[in-house]
Amino acid sequence: MEFTNAEKTDMFAAFVANGRNATAALQAYKESFPDRRAPCKSYFGRLEESLRNTGRFDHLARACPNEDLETAILALVFAKPEVSSREVAEQCHTDHSTVLSVFHKHNLRPFKTSKVQHLRLGDRTRRESFCRWLLEEHERCPAFSSKILWSDECNFSNRGFFNRKNTHYWSTEKTGNFKETNNQVRFSFNVWCGLLGSRIVGPFLYNGTLSGADYQRFLQNELVDLLDDFPLQLRREMIFMQDGAPAHNARDTMNILRNMFPGRVLATNGDIKWPARSPDLTPLDFYLWGKVKDEVYHVSNLPYETEEDLKAKVTEVIRNINPGEVRTATRSVLRRCRLCLTQLGCQFEQLL
Repeated sequence: MEFTNAEKTDMFAAFVANGRNATAALQAYKESFPDRRAPCKSYFGRLEESLRNTGRFDHLARACPNEDLETAILALVFAKPEVSSREVAEQCHTDHSTVLSVFHKHNLRPFKTSKVQHLRLGDRTRRESFCRWLLEEHERCPAFSSKILWSDECNFSNRGFFNRKNTHYWSTEKTGNFKETNNQVRFSFNVWCGLLGSRIVGPFLYNGTLSGADYQRFLQNELVDLLDDFPLQLRREMIFMQDGAPAHNARDTMNILRNMFPGRVLATNGDIKWPARSPDLTPLDFYLWGKVKDEVYHVSNLPYETEEDLKAKVTEVIRNINPGEVRTATRSVLRRCRLCLTQLGCQFEQLL
């Protein structure tokens, strides 16, 4: 935070009173104002220079940190990369602008920390195996990835996240703008969706926890109807992907899937093994659900008074997604697989 003009006036007065000796001026200023943030020694001379050249305090020339100060700043950042620039300034007894100038000189920029899925023992090997399989199939047939029906479920409720931090309004005065919520009446439901090439299969909405029997009925009835629009040849070559949710792994479920997609089930216990804990490799997790929730829970759409209103909005958002975006997402799995292999099966989204 920049010093106020009142603080700068007191600093300059201390500088003059101590014969323009910056060390003595700094000590005197600290003693006179123990509760204030103190500047670095070079700041006093820059105050005088600014007054002499411009007659103002707000055009201070940037200090050129000496080699020892620069080394101390860099050492602190390299030892603790998540440290804030203001914390560096405080610990190195310098001003914020000096720290920022050192950062700029050495091309240090702020980046956000990425959250990634925790992996267990053996996960890396399974992730590598899947990625090699997909890339090898792609080499044999460049259109191969467009034959994979990626599927997943997601929960939606009227308690969706309202990000107050990123929500504001402009006004000449505080008017008390607010959004009403009705969270005493709670409702939620689940949505199944599939992505195939550039197309979205579904959505299919259902209430309650998905049981094995419910999922089996869905596969034999609703999914069959949803796939009727696709050419017969594509359905014969289609690979069905699902994650390791309990309802997906039931023996009866797997028998149904093997009858519907013989030799073409990509699942935890499928013909092709899906690696557990790999949301970074399925486009519904790394693309679709985030996009849909960003729109559904946008402040302009809140609140949802009834379950029917929320269901209608979820359905509308999904059906209005651009096919080009879907194709980009499904194709990006190939790039993600390559990155996964370069990381030896470890997390890779921080490299995207």
